[in-house]
Amino acid sequence: MRPDAAAGRAMRRAWGVSDDAFVIGCVARLDPMKDHTNLLNAAARYADKHPDARFICVGTGPADYRGRLEATANSLGLSDRLVLAGEIGDVRAAYNAFDIATLTSAFGEGFPNVIGEAMACGAPVVATDVGDAREIVGAHGEVVPPKEPELLQAAWARLRLRLAQDHDLHQAVRRSIVATYGLEAMVRRTEDILEELVSGQPASEIALRFG
Repeated sequence: MRPDAAAGRAMRRAWGVSDDAFVIGCVARLDPMKDHTNLLNAAARYADKHPDARFICVGTGPADYRGRLEATANSLGLSDRLVLAGEIGDVRAAYNAFDIATLTSAFGEGFPNVIGEAMACGAPVVATDVGDAREIVGAHGEVVPPKEPELLQAAWARLRLRLAQDHDLHQAVRRSIVATYGLEAMVRRTEDILEELVSGQPASEIALRFG
C-alpha cells in the first residue's frame, strides 16, 4: 500500500466521479457490524453543507442487505452522491481515490487493517472508536463514538479543513503508519522481544511491555 495519484484518478473515472469532487470512502463488507446505515445518515447531513461531496462504499455483502442500504440512501437523497462499488480488484487504487477514508463499525473490530492500508496510501481516516482504531489513527485523523452520525459528519468536516490548511497531512499520515506498523518497525519489535526472551525475563512481563 502506497500513494499512487494516477491510480486514484483512474479509479474515480471508473466510478464516474470527477477529479474535483471531495470523496469520502469506506472499504468494508456490507454487514450490520460495519454500520453503513450510520455512514449514510452522516453522509446526508454532510452533503447538505458540501455539494461537492461524493461517497464510495467498496465491499460486497448479501443482496437483500445491499438492497436495504440502497433504499436508505434513496430516502436520504443520496442516490446521485453514493457509489456502492462492490468488490474491486485493486483496493490500493480505491484508497488513493479517497480524500478521506472512513470506517463506521458499531462493534466487533480488533485491529482494522483497512485503517492502516488507507493511511499507508496517504488517506487520512475518520473512524468510530472500536477495537484499536484510536491507537492506529493517532493524531492525524479523527475518532468518534459509534452510532453518532452527527459527530461522524462533523469529524469529516474537521478533517477536510485540516487537509485544506495542512498540505503535508497526506505525507504525515503515511509516515505515521509506516513508523509504527511498517515492516522495519515490526522487525525491530520482534528483535526486542526475542532479546528479552533470551535474557530470561518472565514472559508475563514481556507481554505487558509489547502487548
